[in-house]
Amino acid sequence: MEFGEKVKKLREEKGMTQQTMADQLYVTRQAVSRWECGARFPDLLTAKKIAQILEVSVDELLSGEELKKSIERDPVLSAPVSNMIQTILYAVASAAYLLMLVFSLYSFYPAQALKGTPAGKITAINVITAVGYLINLCALAAGLVFSARNSLSAAKTGAVMCTNYIISSLTFLAVLMDMTIKQNGHMGLSGWLDLFIPVLSAVCILVFFSRRGEKLSPVIIYVTAAVSFIEIAQGFIISLRNMTDLSFAVTSVHLLGKAGLVVLLVYQAYTLDRKRKLL
Repeated sequence: MEFGEKVKKLREEKGMTQQTMADQLYVTRQAVSRWECGARFPDLLTAKKIAQILEVSVDELLSGEELKKSIERDPVLSAPVSNMIQTILYAVASAAYLLMLVFSLYSFYPAQALKGTPAGKITAINVITAVGYLINLCALAAGLVFSARNSLSAAKTGAVMCTNYIISSLTFLAVLMDMTIKQNGHMGLSGWLDLFIPVLSAVCILVFFSRRGEKLSPVIIYVTAAVSFIEIAQGFIISLRNMTDLSFAVTSVHLLGKAGLVVLLVYQAYTLDRKRKLL
């Protein structure tokens, strides 16, 4: 018997109407009706409340497979406090990438003295960098909206969090193509790490936060986070050389935003892993 059928049978056995159950759950009668006909499925917290109302255990109400689906479909950080912190971090990171986007667009308009010179020209790298900031901003804004609505599932979390790594690898490829076309440089072995590390990180994040990652250890996310922190620290050290420049302040805000996201990624992975282990 499916979840909806069980709820309907147990509700009718108790002589309870859909409206009565809806009132106790603080939802609409239509929501209860959709659950019972199988059109929708409540989140795990609501399912536990339904079990309490019907005076049965969650295990009796939900099968193991239904529990797994519920965990993957529910928000990763569903607790009010953790979800609020997550929303704030997405808001801060979105603001940081918006600042970087504005700053990169501002660089399209060189000083009067540089106009007409090679240093004053807009390059493909400038455009790709700006587009990368825009895509990251859109992804983080989506994460912010989902988090504010408390609907940021595991799959959505993986998609949002891997975007920055994918953009980093694509930016590297753009730089490599530019060097190849202009024949003005050579990419050493260490330089190729700027491609392989982001690609590997993106794959690890996507797989872990998908249903295929149920049996994966969160250690792969912790390692990804550690590597990211090393890169952020290196970026901050480099920016220290421009302490009198506006770019120092902008870059510092950007790096702090990225650091906050890495901390959030670790906590999301830890929380999801704990939920999966409860089954």
